[in-house]
Amino acid sequence: MAWLNCDFLYTYNCMFNQILGPRGHGKTYWGKKRVIKNFLKSGEEFIYLRRRVKELDMAKENIYQDIIRNQEFRDHEIMYNKYGYYMVDGEIAGYPMALSDSMYRKGNSFANVYTILFDEYTIDERLNQRYLKNEIQQFLTFYDTIDRKEDRVKVFFLGNSS
Repeated sequence: MAWLNCDFLYTYNCMFNQILGPRGHGKTYWGKKRVIKNFLKSGEEFIYLRRRVKELDMAKENIYQDIIRNQEFRDHEIMYNKYGYYMVDGEIAGYPMALSDSMYRKGNSFANVYTILFDEYTIDERLNQRYLKNEIQQFLTFYDTIDRKEDRVKVFFLGNSS
């Protein structure tokens, strides 16, 4: 199967980018590959964002297993520990975070973060999921904490259309 390629979104230079599509068509796969390429090319770090800690805990340790299995970046080891994702001689490449916990990030510096992948940002009501209280305001506050009004951080909201 050919995976989705959304690299063209960078040509629009938008801060917020929404990518919706059917489950299993490669939205998250594209995002993961893109942030690795950005890191390897210019040292740009990323944030892998989920709504709740529970969702993040289920995904953060094995999120790159498909990339590793497909040997997309066979010359680079991708590792995870509780602080983040590491590549290239143990350098930090990305941070797994939950929006519900984002208020604890205020005051931290993320000067090298240029991309936020907000994975599964749409909810599936069949699974009894709910948006966070004041989720939009929480996200905008989180974004401001990361970007610091520099207009450098791009967000890719990845969600399923059905």
